[in-house]
Amino acid sequence: ATAHAALSQLLAGPDTTDIANGFGTSIPQLTTVKSITIEDGVATAEFSNVIETGGSCRVASIRAQIESTLKQFPTVTTVVIRSEGRTAEESLQP
Repeated sequence: ATAHAALSQLLAGPDTTDIANGFGTSIPQLTTVKSITIEDGVATAEFSNVIETGGSCRVASIRAQIESTLKQFPTVTTVVIRSEGRTAEESLQP
């Protein structure tokens, strides 16, 4: 539940104060978390296909934001990102 809440907060994006201070996000608006599981240190997060939007720099930033969010938890050592059943390598292409 905590990991899901953290991802939901990440997907909500920065608030107006954060934006005014120069913070932003690479994750496309309307992206949703479909599911997240954590087993044996591996967090597998499934997102809507909206996350697949972007070029190579944006894709790298999306991955980094999701991985950093989930690896803050001591039970997570590896992150697998999926979109509509496809792995990040298949779906998050520039």
